[in-house]
Amino acid sequence: MGFTVSSTLQNRNLLGGSERYTLKAELGTALSLIPFLERTRNISIQNNLNIPSFQDFIGLGKLAWKTGLIKDRFYKNFKEASNTDIGLGYSSINIINFYALNSLSASFGFDYTTARGNRYGFRPLGFNLNLYSISNVTSFAQNPLILLSFKDILSTGFLFRDFSYIYNGPKSKSGSSFLAINNLELSGWEVYLVNEFYNAVSGSKKDWTIPTSKNNNITFAKYVRYEFDGRYNKEYSKTSSFASRFNFGIIIPFGKDAAAPFIRQFGVGGPNSLRAWNIREPGPGGYRDPLIYIKETPSIFVNQGDIKIEANAEYRFKIFLILDGALFVDAGNVWTLKDDPNRPKAVFSSQFLSQVAIAAGYGLRLNFDFFNIRFDCGFKIRSPYKDKISKSQWYSLNEIRNQGLLGNVQVAVNYPF
Repeated sequence: MGFTVSSTLQNRNLLGGSERYTLKAELGTALSLIPFLERTRNISIQNNLNIPSFQDFIGLGKLAWKTGLIKDRFYKNFKEASNTDIGLGYSSINIINFYALNSLSASFGFDYTTARGNRYGFRPLGFNLNLYSISNVTSFAQNPLILLSFKDILSTGFLFRDFSYIYNGPKSKSGSSFLAINNLELSGWEVYLVNEFYNAVSGSKKDWTIPTSKNNNITFAKYVRYEFDGRYNKEYSKTSSFASRFNFGIIIPFGKDAAAPFIRQFGVGGPNSLRAWNIREPGPGGYRDPLIYIKETPSIFVNQGDIKIEANAEYRFKIFLILDGALFVDAGNVWTLKDDPNRPKAVFSSQFLSQVAIAAGYGLRLNFDFFNIRFDCGFKIRSPYKDKISKSQWYSLNEIRNQGLLGNVQVAVNYPF
């Protein structure tokens, strides 16, 4: 059980030209009920300045146009209708007795929405400093590759940080609609090129880092990350509809980085994913996490990967007044790009379909029109690995019944997709 307290201050005309400044502060905690203990603690402060015009202070948008990344007509529309966003924020999350993460972020970019409702986001400049503190290594991460993803990092973008494109298709006469979200993110590529050029000229083989007072210097995160999220909805009537989602993601570290940063890797499970499993519990691939089979195991897992494939579908219907219902099916998993001897069968291969986990279940939602409170009960139907006793990945009817009437209960606000 968790709760969050937040407050927002907004000035809609900060500089006299409809510039919108927003300051948001948030404080939250999560508790386990049996036993009654505090499990997580988080705090965040976010600043954002939105300028309702194209303000290319350092010429990065113009550079993208000059180099041919942006076409003439699009650049003209972009200049006329885009907003400029400047952000600065700090967040801290403490998974008590596991690890803590302190993050500082800064960004500069543009946001443009077309007349048809399609949205473009371009951040040429962005930085994220992530500092980890691991309080109990052996309790959850004895794998060297996992520990490597928890190192202190600085994600950078001096000319290109990320680009997003959201296609919002119009609703057809039959009630169908399609939404596609694309996001491409690069980190450290400018630093990497300059570093390689310096090493070629000087004969050095040193990988640049930022020295700190501690022995663990801050490294520059070097990776390419892409994620696609496609959503299809079909309204049958005012009281029933069908919703589905396909999600794919991949992150590729480059340079001397052996592992992508933990915070940017992919995981499945939880209230918006494979609802029969907890967050980051399944995978990667056909790997069997030994923590799952320990009765006293904590409910916090770190099973993430470099590739994610997931599909979800649910039928939504009204039951009575504000009470809605749903029947759903979830399928997917995550995989690593490289073979990991400490996690057998975790790597993505031609056998990936045999490692897909499948869940099904039902849900009850309190629908208040502008938001809903969701109670989803997920049941494990297919495991990503074979059971040691039955030698099967499919759960029998008895095994499904043994998961109880409620299965794995997920509580959340608003729809998962």
